[in-house]
Amino acid sequence: MKILVTGAAGFIGFHTCLKLIQQGHSVYRNGVVRIIEKNIDNRIHYKIYNIGNNKTVMLSEFISTIESALVKKAIKVMRPNQLGDVPKTWADITALKKDYGYNPSTDLSLGIPKFINWYRKFY
Repeated sequence: MKILVTGAAGFIGFHTCLKLIQQGHSVYRNGVVRIIEKNIDNRIHYKIYNIGNNKTVMLSEFISTIESALVKKAIKVMRPNQLGDVPKTWADITALKKDYGYNPSTDLSLGIPKFINWYRKFY
């Protein structure tokens, strides 16, 4: 069975992916999951890592990248900022880089089309 697991970098998602792979299922994984799998036996137990990219991406760029990959314009409804919206986010990967040599290697402009192609192929 072909399965997409969101949140695969988290504890539950990661272990769910491992179990599904062991059972012979095809699970979509990205570089974040691979760095964990590669180091699962060497990891420092009970240490929390912020896994992601250490560069900010504007929401407009994210949407534009998806539009380009789909060759389709999104229907956007612009609204004022909502309670809880944050102006910028990024992952502090300092500890992950130090302990495992992790460095995000997939640029948004490559990762989004790659994911969309995978999704179309399997679904």
